Amino acid sequence: MHASNDDRFQFRVQLSIFDHLSDGLYSNVAAVLTEAVANAWDADASQVSIYICGENGLADNFRDAQKLVIEDDGHGMDREAVQDRFLTIGYQRRNEGDRTPGGRKVMGRKGLGKLSLMSIADQIRIATRREGSAPVGFLMNVAEIRRTARKGAEVPEFELPAEPAEDAPTPHGTRLILQGLRAHRVRATGIDNIRRALARRFAVLFGSDFSVLVNGQKIDQSDRKDLEDIEFLWKTEGVEVPLPAAAASLETFAFPGREEDWPNDWKVEGWIATTRRPIGGEANALPIFARGRIAAENVLPKVKGKQHFYSYVTGQIAADFLDLDDKPDIILSDRQRLLEDDERVAKLQEFLRKQLGRMEAEWKRLRSANKHEDRLRRYPKLREWLDGLPEGWRDKAANLLRTIAELEAEDALPVKDEKPLLRAAVMGFERIRLNGREDELREAAERSDPEAVIRILTNYDELEVAAYRDIVRGRIQAVKDLQKLLEDHSTLEKVFQKHLFDHLWLLDPSWDHATDDEVMERQLWTLGGDAFADDEATKDKFKRVDIRLRRAGGGYVLVELKRHTARPKATELYEQCESYKEYLDAATRERHTIVVVVGQGMPEKDREKAEKLMRTVEPSAVVVTYEHLLDKANRAYSEFMEKTNKLATLDRLFDEEIEIGETHAEDGTIDA
Repeated sequence: MHASNDDRFQFRVQLSIFDHLSDGLYSNVAAVLTEAVANAWDADASQVSIYICGENGLADNFRDAQKLVIEDDGHGMDREAVQDRFLTIGYQRRNEGDRTPGGRKVMGRKGLGKLSLMSIADQIRIATRREGSAPVGFLMNVAEIRRTARKGAEVPEFELPAEPAEDAPTPHGTRLILQGLRAHRVRATGIDNIRRALARRFAVLFGSDFSVLVNGQKIDQSDRKDLEDIEFLWKTEGVEVPLPAAAASLETFAFPGREEDWPNDWKVEGWIATTRRPIGGEANALPIFARGRIAAENVLPKVKGKQHFYSYVTGQIAADFLDLDDKPDIILSDRQRLLEDDERVAKLQEFLRKQLGRMEAEWKRLRSANKHEDRLRRYPKLREWLDGLPEGWRDKAANLLRTIAELEAEDALPVKDEKPLLRAAVMGFERIRLNGREDELREAAERSDPEAVIRILTNYDELEVAAYRDIVRGRIQAVKDLQKLLEDHSTLEKVFQKHLFDHLWLLDPSWDHATDDEVMERQLWTLGGDAFADDEATKDKFKRVDIRLRRAGGGYVLVELKRHTARPKATELYEQCESYKEYLDAATRERHTIVVVVGQGMPEKDREKAEKLMRTVEPSAVVVTYEHLLDKANRAYSEFMEKTNKLATLDRLFDEEIEIGETHAEDGTIDA
């Protein structure tokens, strides 16, 4: 029994489906322009021009855009092609063949790309011309179509009014004019972002037969912005990577284009690179291409591990086997991702995961070696130290420095910590070498945790000595500066008055970090009365520049600074010391001492006599001249420097740093 016509069912599509598809598939202007460029490619265009038009000409940004014009010099359309192809949603372009008349691989597949235009504009005017045919023009009032759709109309066809088409490209091509731009889809987008997005979404833009211009400026490789800071590059055989001039001599490495068990028509082409610093935004991505066009914007989150390495990765992979006509379509319309339950996607992700794991190991080795060589160039004396070691020890020291470089390679070592860590490591190494503790060094070198190695090497007394050397070096320079002032008595007194009381190390190296004790000082001044008055009459009486009480060396130090030209008698100093001692004993039970600094006006024999008398009442009392004070401090600190001359040699390894190559910001990241 045959079914009658009345038994047939009708398949109906409401315009609301059109509304959902046109509005929901594409969320930004970059995705829309990608579809327009792909359509131009399939039309065998050699050039696509995009104009962002403002009220008075071309606009510098989408915020001021009034309309968007997209024009290509492809084969264009006649009336029949407009009706049967362009205005037929879901038209299967590849049913006519896998190649365009010009021999290009067809990019389009679903027949939905034209809907993307409607996601960003309320009106679309089309003017197109096929060579030898009359131009065709029509207007798509997207807002009206949406209103009709939202009424629930089941209209199988929606009539579009014809428009004049004299402005259609000559002799052939298509012009699209988008007006009533939807602000939330376009205004947050900058022209530079559009150029970068298009440069990254097409692998066919940089050949000799296809180009895209934005506001008259051709998109080129420099718009990608993901090749500017490359340090290491891996690529498949035969792939040419458009490196900037600064990276033209970059050493490259290979990775295979397929697994051995893949079908014969499966292969990948492309490149993967790492940058010098971690990168952010869209640049830290691994897009997948098929037929010269982006198929998935970023598969890196699907294939990466947790290692720091992946924050340096960028690249581009072409896998045409993801878009085969005799296989299911697994590329989603928005080209953001792939259908992951397909075997092809799973195999590709597994392949990339494997290759990236191998690259990570190579990256660590290469980056560590580069950091090591870079350091030896920046610190020439470090290289001299390394070259001067016995051969066996030289290799061990080089391995140690490479271990530190591993920390730098993974950015685990801030730039500001480089010198202290290197200094500590070198001194720790010398301690091991001098003590013959080769087993300790070998154990350290065999550790898998570089930070543990550094902790072992830095836990030595020599490091404290080295730190103190920095202090001593500064003090010797201060003494030399003060010695230059001896000829100018007035200046010398002022300088000493300013610095001596806060730098008692000039009197005794053990009196470091002297501090005020204002409560005790006020109490002492109260007990002493006129003896400690700060008026000029008292200062003249005692031939004094100043007198202060300081806490240092576990007790109190009373320091009186006499005028440099004064010649106090020994008995005068004795009597003053006796009074000071009485007041100090009354003020505190803590240990204390008295120091009097005198000038050259007091003969040496008088100074010695005065000190001897003073010590009968205060055993630790000191009388010292300006000159003797400085000379004594200089000798003490110089002797220390001489005794630690070996450490001084090591310490100077890092005094001179040579700037080489490009200087990078410390915190930095490269943002897309």
